[in-house]
Parts: sequence; C-alpha cells; structure tokens
Amino acid sequence: MRTKVKVKSRAKVTPEPRASRSGARVFISYSHRQQEVARRLAADLAGGHPRIPVWIDEQRLELGDPLDNRLRVAVEGCRALILLWSAEALASRYVQSEWLGAFEIGKPIITCALDDTPIPVVLGAFIHIRLDDAHAAALAQIRRALGTLSLRRRTAAVLAERRTATPALSALTSLTQQQVNEVIGALAAGSPDAAADLQSRLDPQIAHLVLEHPREPAVLSLAGYHQKNAFMIAEPRARPGDPRTRDEPHLVEAEAYFQRSLAIDPADPGALNGLGNIYAFRGDFGAAEFFIRRAIDRAGELGMRYDFAEDDLALVLAARRQAAGSPARFPPRRPRRAKSPSRRRPATRATR
Repeated sequence: MRTKVKVKSRAKVTPEPRASRSGARVFISYSHRQQEVARRLAADLAGGHPRIPVWIDEQRLELGDPLDNRLRVAVEGCRALILLWSAEALASRYVQSEWLGAFEIGKPIITCALDDTPIPVVLGAFIHIRLDDAHAAALAQIRRALGTLSLRRRTAAVLAERRTATPALSALTSLTQQQVNEVIGALAAGSPDAAADLQSRLDPQIAHLVLEHPREPAVLSLAGYHQKNAFMIAEPRARPGDPRTRDEPHLVEAEAYFQRSLAIDPADPGALNGLGNIYAFRGDFGAAEFFIRRAIDRAGELGMRYDFAEDDLALVLAARRQAAGSPARFPPRRPRRAKSPSRRRPATRATR
C-alpha cells in the first residue's frame, strides 16, 4: 500500500546540516518521490512531544554527488537515520549512499517501509516499521525507537554475523576473481584487445553466477568489477570526473551490483572500494572519498593492508584538487586486481 498524505503542519525543520556533540538531530533519508511523506514525518517529529529535531533535505534535487559535504556532515552529526524505504528509494543512488554511509559510521537506522519492497538484508537486524495509514501508531513506534540507546550496538552485532560462502562457491568465486584480475592485468599492460577477449569469455560465467547466487555478496561484488572492467575496455582513457561517465550504462550497473553486495555484507572492503571507484569515475568525489576511506578502514579492522585502495584514494584527492582549480599531480597506478585485500595477499597491518 502506497502512502498518500498531505502536509498538515509546517513545524520548524532544520534545513541545513550542523554537526553537534550531542548528535541531536535525526536524518530522514527519502526518495524525492516521497517528499510529502518525509515532510509530514519531519513536521510531526519536530512538532510533537517530546520535540525531536530533524534534518531533512528540503530541495532533494537528486543531482550531483550523492554524499557531498553538506549531506556527509548531516549524516555524521545525526543521532539516527530514518530510512523511508520504497521501490523508489531502492532505485535512488542518493538514498543508498545515505543509509550505507550512516551504517558505515555506526549510526542507528530505523527503516520505515512505505510499500512491500524488501528491505536491505543487513537492515533486518535493526528496527523496521510499516509507515502506512496507521500513521499515529507508526509515529509512536519511531519515538520509542529513538529513545532506545541500544540501537547503536546492533551495528557491531550485524558485522559480527558476516556470512561465509560454502567451500564450493568460495572456490568458484576465487577462480572467477582470478579471471577478472586477468582482464585488469591486460588493461594495465596496454592490451585492450586481449582484455576484451577475456571479458567476453567471462560474460556468460558472471551472468550464470549472478543468476544462481543473486544474494551472495562475493558474487555481486565480482559482477560489479566485471561491469567496471567493461567500462574501462570501452573507455580506456577515461579519468575521474570525465563527463562521458555520468550515465554510462556499465557504471550504472556496476554501482547497483556493489550496492546490492553491501546491503548484505556492508563490511566488505572490496565492494566498498569498488563503489568508491564508480563514484570517482562519475565525478562524485565526496562519495568516492568516503567509501574508499571506509574500504581502507575495514581492511585495517580485518588486519589487512589495502594498497590499491590507497592508490585510489590518492587519485580521488588529486582529482578533487583539480576540479577545485588547484594544481594536481596524479599518482602512477600499480597493476590492479579486484576484490578485497584478504583475497590478494597475506594479512599485514594496514598503514595510512
């Protein structure tokens, strides 16, 4: 059932981010198609008793960087994130970036379902509420949830329950990963024809893996890298922020695969770095820096060193300086490989 509401009050809602030590505000993440629902909820929370300060993106244009400085500061400074979940939210790269970003920094997330779209797997461990015609009852549930201090602890519990693939599937994804890495190696060696040949052989294999294991994060992450490679074969000279990348189909599909992977295993460094790479190509440098830094941090938590993510971060920072009009020197790129650092090398402590 879709929610149809009218704004009945215009209680004061904080329109701009301002981080505070208490993290008092609640961030409402929503698709622009549910703007009236978001505004009503914000007004009810801000105008009720006890008053709950709310941050909401009033304009919600959904253009440009999905996690720019304004949104990042708002997420970092919030007390909790309320996610208005729907088919439109699932399709919104802005909503996906906001809730993933909130999860990555340990913010409590309350999911309010507006329709029957399945919520992200990882959010099943958090509080989720049906926000339909019983608005008053749902509002009371949200208020009770926001008063629960134990919400934050659920993030650690979710990460502690990371899924482990079966030995057979692990062996298959490991072999496929080696083949994906061969494509990257051919590109790095300046052999686009060889890379294209290897890529075409992988196409049916990746498609079969996704069809057979649509909820396996390792498979989804590999599919993301496969699509990223397809883009790099088609546009071997593309640099971060290249205008041609804005709506490039392979990058759009790669972004969706990485988001699906992280919705199941949000602590996978490879998927985090892959998503950051997609944002970098599209020129969304705020989101790119955030997720690549999280990839490096997650690798460190696992006792790993993620050299390639460090390279990517240096490239993104140089691209940001160049976009801002400052002199920028792009670092050389070492031969690339896909997936997480645990798949590439023995564990060593991460360095920054």
